[in-house]
Amino acid sequence: MTQSGRAPALELMLDPNRDQTRVVRAAVRSVFLDALPAVTLQDLLTIVSELVSNAQNYGPGLPFRVSVDMDEDGRPGGEVQDFGRSAFAMPDHDGEPEGGLGLQIVDALAEEWGISGHDGLVWFRARRAEEGLEA
Repeated sequence: MTQSGRAPALELMLDPNRDQTRVVRAAVRSVFLDALPAVTLQDLLTIVSELVSNAQNYGPGLPFRVSVDMDEDGRPGGEVQDFGRSAFAMPDHDGEPEGGLGLQIVDALAEEWGISGHDGLVWFRARRAEEGLEA
């Protein structure tokens, strides 16, 4: 179950290797291609890619979970959980970024997102098409 309390349309448990971003993008695209406008799908793919990349690069190296669903308003969202024990923080990039811009990209594209506890879970809800950027 996701934060929304619904069973996800897509749920994957993945080994933390570099090939997973491509795998997750293909799975998300296949499930949501006909259900979402192109701009919303692109935002969803970018958000999920950034969170998967963070789980791979900064997580504890354990298998991680990705789940994606849609709410009753047609707004996609989900979770990426790497089961790490460390606290998250969005980096403050005054100059050259040291650790990447992943969470800042998520912050820019998601309607809302957050960190749940200290178990490596990041949840998000993307904008609906009419709230997204115009193509």
